[in-house]
Parts: sequence; structure tokens; C-alpha cells
Amino acid sequence: LKVIYHTSEVMEQMEGGRELRIIGSNPKGVWDRTLTATTATTTTAEEGDGLTTHHHGQFSTTTADGEECVSEAWWEEGGTVHRSF
Repeated sequence: LKVIYHTSEVMEQMEGGRELRIIGSNPKGVWDRTLTATTATTTTAEEGDGLTTHHHGQFSTTTADGEECVSEAWWEEGGTVHRSF
């Protein structure tokens, strides 16, 4: 638990915000990963219901322990809040 207090992260948006690169550093090492956000499509009233549809895609990433896993990432609240798991 003490490692958390010594962690720093640098974040960089790429591809118009579609990708979020996070470089975390702590006494155990460096964890560099890129999260790829899902896309959203909004229809107009003429095209349909005028709602925004998010297309959640999955992508491979590596955990801080070096294990491969499947992740999803997306933006909420008008692109101001990033969510991932």
C-alpha cells in the first residue's frame, strides 16, 4: 500500500482524445499503457431518435504486474470524464 503514495502519472491525449496514454511511475517501476476510447454516434431528429449511441470496444492492455487483460474505455459528461475498466 505504501507504493501508492509514491506514484506519479503523466497523461497524454492522442488521436483527438480517442487514445489516452498513461505513464505511471513508482518505486516498483514504470507502467506505460494506452487506453483506446470507444466511439459515439449521435443521430439527428431526421435520422432517428437524436440519441447518442456508444460503441464499446474491447482492447488488450497490460496490467502493472505485466499480465495481459482485456479493457474498455470511454468518455462521459461531454468528454470531460474518462472511464475505463
